[in-house]
Amino acid sequence: MLPPKNLSGKPSAVRLLVLACAAVVASTSGLAQEAKPKGYSLQLEEVLVTAQKREEDTMSVPITVNSFSAQDMLNTGADNIQDIADFMPGVEIDNGGATQVGISIRGIKSPNISSGGDPSVATFYDNAYMPRAATSIPFTDIARTEVLKGPQGTLFGRNATAGVINIVPNKPDQEFEGFVRTRIGNYNRFDVEGMVNQPVTDEIAVRANIFSHQRDGIIENVGIGDDLRDEGFIATRMAILWDISPDTSIQLAGDYEDRSEDPGYSIGVSKYGYSTNPYNSKAANDVFNREENRNMWGASLQADHAFNDELSLFGILSYRDWDTTNLQDE
Repeated sequence: MLPPKNLSGKPSAVRLLVLACAAVVASTSGLAQEAKPKGYSLQLEEVLVTAQKREEDTMSVPITVNSFSAQDMLNTGADNIQDIADFMPGVEIDNGGATQVGISIRGIKSPNISSGGDPSVATFYDNAYMPRAATSIPFTDIARTEVLKGPQGTLFGRNATAGVINIVPNKPDQEFEGFVRTRIGNYNRFDVEGMVNQPVTDEIAVRANIFSHQRDGIIENVGIGDDLRDEGFIATRMAILWDISPDTSIQLAGDYEDRSEDPGYSIGVSKYGYSTNPYNSKAANDVFNREENRNMWGASLQADHAFNDELSLFGILSYRDWDTTNLQDE
């Protein structure tokens, strides 16, 4: 017996479904070919770091490194390392006061934040080691801040069990440039920052900057002293770079800071340091003078010589002096 024929003369539903699927596949293939631009290639921005004591692309460095650029600092309003902790995975920085900063990387930290205790995270500024009382040095004309995670004692020495924070300021160069910028914010925050880079000769250039920061406290102090979290500082730095030859350079740099603030860890002996009235935003404080001050200056002399493309020699002499007042005098 012959199979039944389609007496109506119309194509069957199965044939229509097959033809529709073939048309959709052909159309999709054609669209995909048209959407592919010719000569297109995806390129990632190169991020340079000095995590291994030489400038390298971060993709080629066998260390876990987070880099915070100058543009990132502008976008976030970061003034020091305490302001960038929220943007660094695995990094926690106490925000109790500028003179006693506790840094934790991957859960490892030194619980002693006094002048007599060594930190487990080493902080470097312009290739010079910073003591605990000076780790919160202001970000004045900074190129980038690098956070190296894990033990770094081989290249950075002692106090680098948990990692290293490397603050890299901009160097003088042979292009004249400068800027003046201001920033305003809540609680009457007002920042003014200026920088000028001036070539003196074909071999010598000078770069200088100044940064002033003021901000009122967040809670009114009804007792004696400033409001809680009131802060202000002025910081400046100058560097002179002498390119003796294409392979040899010497840099002399100096910086100064005068800081005064009212940190959150010295708000008194009353319970939590706040008023017992939940509708009152004023703090009752029994500490007559809980203000923290820091007067600090430092100088460094760096020499760099490249023997060839593979071998170079770098040396640095640095000195830092500070006078701080908090719960301890240093």
